[in-house]
Amino acid sequence: MSPQSKEEYFEVFYKRYKEATRKEKTVIITECALSVVIIGNMRSGG
Repeated sequence: MSPQSKEEYFEVFYKRYKEATRKEKTVIITECALSVVIIGNMRSGG
């Protein structure tokens, strides 16, 4: 995934987070953290 693609991808999370309620923010952070793990695994091949 290119740096620009990552930036665009996480920009969507940021916009959702800014407008979310506290409960929704917890869900968004969890989704974002899982995305980071998945992207990291794709990069390392594992």
